[in-house]
Amino acid sequence: MKIFLDESGYTGQDLLNKEQPAFAIATVGLSEEECAELKTRHFGRVRSAELKYSSLAKRPAQQEMVLGFLREVLDSPGAVKVSLCHKPFVVLTKMVDLLTETLAHLDGVNLYKDGGNIALSHLLYYGLPAVCGRDYYDRLLATFQDAVRYRTWESFTAFRGVLFDPGLTNEQREWLAWFQAPVLSFGYPFFAGRDGDHFELALTCGAFLMGAWRRDFREAHIDLVHDQSSNMVGLRHVWEFFMSKDRTAFERDQGRGRNTVFPIGVERTEFAPSESWAGLQLADVVAGAYADGARWAMGNGSRADGYRDRMWHGLLLEAPATLALWPQPEVDPGKLGTAGSDVSEHLDYVVSEMERAGLPPQWRKRR
Repeated sequence: MKIFLDESGYTGQDLLNKEQPAFAIATVGLSEEECAELKTRHFGRVRSAELKYSSLAKRPAQQEMVLGFLREVLDSPGAVKVSLCHKPFVVLTKMVDLLTETLAHLDGVNLYKDGGNIALSHLLYYGLPAVCGRDYYDRLLATFQDAVRYRTWESFTAFRGVLFDPGLTNEQREWLAWFQAPVLSFGYPFFAGRDGDHFELALTCGAFLMGAWRRDFREAHIDLVHDQSSNMVGLRHVWEFFMSKDRTAFERDQGRGRNTVFPIGVERTEFAPSESWAGLQLADVVAGAYADGARWAMGNGSRADGYRDRMWHGLLLEAPATLALWPQPEVDPGKLGTAGSDVSEHLDYVVSEMERAGLPPQWRKRR
């Protein structure tokens, strides 16, 4: 079987880009013949030979074509799998993962158990802006992202200056203690010694989706066609490591009906021009629709827009993403169980396999 993959809203390591606050990857699991038929049926009146969501979304008549296509493809079981990321929320979850979880681990606490990391991320996502103010919260995320990306003394001290702002109230310090304690414990060497790829969403989300296809089609021969203009081309060596079938396999239950499969076992990944494949063009439309709808929704729908309102509320929310890194208004920690005590065993195995494959240190998870 062939899987077509494309993405929308990619801004590299800058997850706080104001113009592109959402990132989506779409995978289409239909044959090229089926995709060509869908393209003709829904977009046959489009003059351009190559479909691009960014162009289709500009004209009312073509917006209706997009909505009709989405209704059909999202209502077809197993036709698409999507990853959708709320990028500012991802930055906050990285703060919890890199700072709070690392210190908890050293203290013998598994923050991943029963979804504690997810529950804490949601608590801080809603609580910090309310207690500290939106402007302060935005500065905290921005300086943290810079400290992790650039790993300079200047970027670290800027983050530390915001985190330990002398004007903070006692209540605000209590909320920020989740991050203040790790920074006091680790200091600048913790940031200076880390890699700068913690905000690379394309590879991790894409690999997750391909793992989901493998779980659904255990014995299938899977070929992946990926848009050659994607950032993934530069990470091809890492991508092929995760897709390879030539390593000892394991499967880990993450709870909530999700299992991690390693290796994923894709026979071949082809980076191709989107104009050559109807499947890539449809993946572009799906990814663009999710990123566009999410961007509009993240603005609280403040700008009246019948097209995006209908798309987001009438279609996309009814077909939730396979992987959604997205804040939820209501979270039940008791139902989060996303990782058990076996995380370290499998993580150590993957790291050792990456070392054997000669991958650079920045692609090996380190505490």
